[in-house]
Amino acid sequence: MGIFFGCYATFSSHLHLLGKEPYLILMKEMKRLFLIFMILGLSLTSCSVDDDGSSIAYEFAPISNIEVPEFFEAGKSYDLKVSYTLPSTCHAFQGFQGGRDGSTNDFYIYASTAYESNRTDCSSEAALEKESTIRDFEIVTNAEDGDVYTFYAYTGQDSNDEPVFDTYTVSVKEVNTQTN
Repeated sequence: MGIFFGCYATFSSHLHLLGKEPYLILMKEMKRLFLIFMILGLSLTSCSVDDDGSSIAYEFAPISNIEVPEFFEAGKSYDLKVSYTLPSTCHAFQGFQGGRDGSTNDFYIYASTAYESNRTDCSSEAALEKESTIRDFEIVTNAEDGDVYTFYAYTGQDSNDEPVFDTYTVSVKEVNTQTN
């Protein structure tokens, strides 16, 4: 500390001769040094084009089953258990994707997975059947008796590389809860 203050005292005494405030000049010097070190640091740490680091890729897993109730009731929410098959041991489930087709009651469901595309130690030999749950799927309160909800579960691609879906339909049923 003594060295720093000693240098500062000498530096500030010279600045007083110039008629300038020493802390303003010191701050400008500090900013300039910071910028120089920042530029130097960035120039020494760059990315290489031939980097062999991991590369994450995404893929949909085929859905084998969706457990749906016999019927839905308006205004209630339901948990839907979904079974899917991971393509290999390197794949990890990321969540469900998809959604409603416009303003219809048609819902498309995809099981999204991620994997490191440059790994070679993956196996697809083992049974990779997994399941997860879509929580709190809500049925609108103005759903009427006889309305139908249709779920299209992604099962893979056909020979023309078009998506293939299994269909699950559930009707809305009005349940009379009044007792006489």
